[in-house]
Amino acid sequence: MPVNFENNQIVSPGELLAEGDYLSGEGSFKEDNKIYSSILGLAVLKGKIISVIPLQGPYYPKVGDIVIGKVLNSSPAGMRVDINSLYSAAIFPSSMNEKGPRSREKFVQFDVGENLIAKIISFDRTHDPILTIDEVGLGKLVGGRIIKIHPTKVPRVIGKKGSMIKLLKEELTDKIKIGQNGIVWFSTNSDAIEDILVAVLRKIEREAHTSGLTDRVKETIKKLKEERLNVIRRENT
Repeated sequence: MPVNFENNQIVSPGELLAEGDYLSGEGSFKEDNKIYSSILGLAVLKGKIISVIPLQGPYYPKVGDIVIGKVLNSSPAGMRVDINSLYSAAIFPSSMNEKGPRSREKFVQFDVGENLIAKIISFDRTHDPILTIDEVGLGKLVGGRIIKIHPTKVPRVIGKKGSMIKLLKEELTDKIKIGQNGIVWFSTNSDAIEDILVAVLRKIEREAHTSGLTDRVKETIKKLKEERLNVIRRENT
């Protein structure tokens, strides 16, 4: 039962991925006991399921996804939220109770233009996604900066077993949130660190399909920090 690809290998529509006792997931289809890619993307094998993660295309909402969005409008009946998708999302007052670290709840009011991190609790083709902030770690995002990356690159920003996001938190800022919709929010106390973080995120986005990326990112952070330190030294002499 051969597999004709390595994990995260770029494959094309119609390309033969495997044959035998495998199941087709998103971005693939099965025909005559063979599995083919239906899109251009990264082939992934998990257990017996073969999927292809698209390299292009907008974010498609999924129940359970953690997303970062911006409030489009607000009323007593609820809010509409831009989640970087073809669909805008809704959040109702009953799901706007933000939980603190000790599970204490408080009702949160939002103004148009404010950012939040939320969870998709309902979505199908008959209605837009519905959000909640009624879990620890969700709620209003105050201040900080927002940048967009391609949604398919989010797993690479998180890293295997959280290795990449752990590195970013240790080396740059622990105030960083990543939405599965390709939105990254972060806050730092330094313009220099902010610039380094943006550069690093763009590097991860560009090189997401390559191996050894975490080590290269670590070296890039070290290099950029040294360059910034040298600039400061020159300015002070």
